[in-house]
Amino acid sequence: LAASADLTLKAYNDHVSALLQVVREVANHSELALDPGPSTHHLVSVAIHSGPYRLENTARLHTLGALIVSSQEMTPQRHAWMMEWLALQKHLSDQVQLTLQEATQADADATNMLGNTGDTLKADMMRIAVEKTLAGDALMAVATDYAGLGNAAVEQHYRLVTQVMDRLDAHLKQRIHQMQQKFYLQLLAALFFTLLAAYMMM
Repeated sequence: LAASADLTLKAYNDHVSALLQVVREVANHSELALDPGPSTHHLVSVAIHSGPYRLENTARLHTLGALIVSSQEMTPQRHAWMMEWLALQKHLSDQVQLTLQEATQADADATNMLGNTGDTLKADMMRIAVEKTLAGDALMAVATDYAGLGNAAVEQHYRLVTQVMDRLDAHLKQRIHQMQQKFYLQLLAALFFTLLAAYMMM
């Protein structure tokens, strides 16, 4: 049963990783990150890259930890996964925090998102529980309590990603409006000078 659960978890993780890679490739080909508008690059980075990857990594830690707690078994493979994902979690969280801080320097409306970049108390408790599980101190923990901590952490990171996506959507609409206005002004200027040239040639 444990081996079957591990194989199922690996297959699911591989599938989600492939989906995230597709999203990342689409975003890269859109060249949104190259937009010269302030904060666009940083919002795209969190909405498409580091944000969803941290959300998925949090879900993996939650699922694996719950599996260890419920089965009361820490296999070498589970231990290796846990160590890898814990290290990645810190890297992704630091990246999200730094990127959003840079975004707020150019976009004051992004400031309210900073409150969701770090771990909340429950998310921090989940991470501590995972680390204790590695040491074998939490194998007798109640699975439902652990699930509650994990759900809180996943919900927190999901909320941040949706907030950043909403802000990115509003930001891009504003950029499009500005570009349209600039285009119309240039068109009117070109028309004016064309008419002026035609008048002077009469």
